[in-house]
Amino acid sequence: MNSVNSRTDKRYSLHDSEKRDNGTSLTGTFVRLAWHCSGSYSKEDGSGGSDGARMRFNPEASWGGNAGLGIARDALEE
Repeated sequence: MNSVNSRTDKRYSLHDSEKRDNGTSLTGTFVRLAWHCSGSYSKEDGSGGSDGARMRFNPEASWGGNAGLGIARDALEE
């Protein structure tokens, strides 16, 4: 399978089947994850944001404002 099909397949997989243990959708958590990733971007020096995927690692992954986002990160890692 080529990479374009892989991305498309993953997108539909996340949209259609990713659920929490209680059956609720992860869609809102994915939006929140994207918001938090982009919120750390600094226009002044171009640092932060999603560049480098720092939200995947400590200390940023464990910051209080990012609580509960691990489930979305784990779903994307699969």
